[in-house]
Amino acid sequence: MRLRIAFICLTLIASSLATAVAANPPKAGSICTKVGITKNYMGKKFTCVKIGKKLVWNKGVAIKTVAPVPIASPSPSPAPTSTQAQTTVEPSPSKSSNPVDFVNVKSHITYGLKEAELIRRSDSGVFFDSDSRSRNSFSLIRQRAYEELNRSPRNREHPNIEFVYDIRPSYPSNMAAFLKRELDEAAALWNDTFRKKIKVNVYMVTEKDREYVAGNRWLQRNLVATTNAPGFKSEFDRFDDRNSRPFVGGGGGFWETNGEWSGNLYFSMASWANLNNINAEWPMTAKHEFLHVVQDYAFYREFKDRPRALHQEVQSSHFREGSANTISFLTGFRNIGWSSDALDWNFVMHTRDFSGYKKIDSEADAIALMKEMECLKECDKLSTDNPNQLHFWSYSYGAIMWEWVLGTYGLDGYKKILDQLATTTSFDQLIRASLGLGKDDLYAKIAPYILENLKRTNPYSN
Repeated sequence: MRLRIAFICLTLIASSLATAVAANPPKAGSICTKVGITKNYMGKKFTCVKIGKKLVWNKGVAIKTVAPVPIASPSPSPAPTSTQAQTTVEPSPSKSSNPVDFVNVKSHITYGLKEAELIRRSDSGVFFDSDSRSRNSFSLIRQRAYEELNRSPRNREHPNIEFVYDIRPSYPSNMAAFLKRELDEAAALWNDTFRKKIKVNVYMVTEKDREYVAGNRWLQRNLVATTNAPGFKSEFDRFDDRNSRPFVGGGGGFWETNGEWSGNLYFSMASWANLNNINAEWPMTAKHEFLHVVQDYAFYREFKDRPRALHQEVQSSHFREGSANTISFLTGFRNIGWSSDALDWNFVMHTRDFSGYKKIDSEADAIALMKEMECLKECDKLSTDNPNQLHFWSYSYGAIMWEWVLGTYGLDGYKKILDQLATTTSFDQLIRASLGLGKDDLYAKIAPYILENLKRTNPYSN
């Protein structure tokens, strides 16, 4: 009986001590309860470490924050004439004395620019220029894919690519500066893919430039021209409506015009937009579109006019758009934490938007989806009457597919695929020639990773 009473007393004492340790603010050298746990206190992030046989708090690392430039929100009246993009409105004061750099990927994520550098607003309302999570917070596939693509993240040297810019006066100047830097970094990553120097024409325009755009067939088709498709609106029409969140539009490719082969890129933007209310994908637009120049250059490597149908057969939708998303998300957001959040946000939003079309519950579902994203309209039978739903999923679910490929085969594996684009005539042939397995085997290997991301992000819940 005495032994039992003693045991109960010891248990209560231990419980009290544990509660006291958990409740007390962390101090360097004081006792903590579990290796690896962290606490934020007085502007520092403390981590529990093991020294000898004791678990103690380390010295802590300062949490970086960035003060945004306070600029008033735009009014719905006529667009401002300034060419300096409105960055972000001054955030509401944080309710917490110790703000953290956390965002909810199931809601809108706001980014800003400070001296053309990306900053991100946390859910506490404070802007940060860094992320406090370690790389071990993310899956091994995501870690490796990120590391493969960011071997020299700030390199901007690209001797094989010459950019020729045409930036209209209506285009916000700090957004133009940001896009130019992002294009330099993208070109540096892919410079060695180009066997000789090429020119890339870059156009930056707003809805105020309709007259200018009318003189360029490619820009006219993408930005102004209308079709008979139900509900279709051009990018400029959508900017004029002001009925939805504005965005940074883009397009890119590499082709022959009047006997000259060159890359071509455009970036559109509503002249009245401010970054506090702009679509959360905009920081990756430049690097996404530049990869289309890389893909098309690889396909037309010998500068031969190969059939357009063959282009679509070899460059499946999930490869062209999905891998462009993977690479731009993992290189366009400054650190692995922001990149991971952006990928998750894109994955959750697209899953929610088309939840009525398809729900992925098994590996068989994931494989069927990958096959449909590959063929789109050419499939004998689709699980949807609207191929556009599949096309949109080829961006988000395709991004997860090609993240797995990059995390498994590395950047060199992706470059092997690019090397085979000019010599193969189908996607299956492309994968066999570059990775040594058929597309069905590839889909079977990727399927568990898609389910892993669905389970982790749980997009069907609020």
